[in-house]
Amino acid sequence: MEKRFVLETIQRDSSSFLNCLNAIAASLAALQTLVDRDNREPTDHSDYEAELSIILSKTGRDIPESEAMSYVLGYTCSHDVSARTQQFKNSQWCFSKGLDGSCPLDPVLVSPSAIGDPHSLRIRAIHNGHVVQASNTREMIFGIAKTISFLSQGTTLKRGTVIMTGTGPGIGAMLTPKVVLQDDDDMRVEVENIGTLVNRVYYE
Repeated sequence: MEKRFVLETIQRDSSSFLNCLNAIAASLAALQTLVDRDNREPTDHSDYEAELSIILSKTGRDIPESEAMSYVLGYTCSHDVSARTQQFKNSQWCFSKGLDGSCPLDPVLVSPSAIGDPHSLRIRAIHNGHVVQASNTREMIFGIAKTISFLSQGTTLKRGTVIMTGTGPGIGAMLTPKVVLQDDDDMRVEVENIGTLVNRVYYE
């Protein structure tokens, strides 16, 4: 996979950002959290985001929305781990969402023929056994075809590109009290018809 493009949605607008290969991790991989090495306290507030990801089967540029679904190789679970302190103090989100190992993908790649309707899948984030996000892909502001078409405007999307489709409500930064990923936390992302991505947090 040569690139990871992420399309997040905010109200009626869209913002996209690019992360490097080092961000990609697998199921059962440990999630890193930046810490002060002297007192082992986190230097950033790491947060979870349960998302459906799309993997492209072929390279394309300026892809028409009417042809976009033919570029989909398959779907998987993804966890967009976000360093909120960095995210909220910068206008560009690449750094806050691109730390090493901050984008776990897994447990399997499911083909379009087996997934059913990708716009009607239940998604849950489970933190230490508690459901903290419960949504459905039908709630995405932008559909998959529109997302692929949008990102390919003037930009070549290579075969193997991973596109994350955004997260639903319930992220830790918006809860009262806030939920921050702590050392040894168990974090899981479930997507209907795909399975469960499992990761454990560790302080680096």
